[in-house]
Amino acid sequence: MTNLEYEAIEILRSGEPLPVDIYIHLNNSGIDPDYLINLFKKEEQLEPTYKELKSN
Repeated sequence: MTNLEYEAIEILRSGEPLPVDIYIHLNNSGIDPDYLINLFKKEEQLEPTYKELKSN
């Protein structure tokens, strides 16, 4: 994994949108930035909320 990939993952984990320049660099290096974005969106959706935990 390159430093660019690590940087993109850290940004996405923090909940921030991926900056355009990083998106373009990932795309140009053969990495699908949309895949990474969707992957981390799914992770966020999988985390249960307090209400969901309390109701179970």
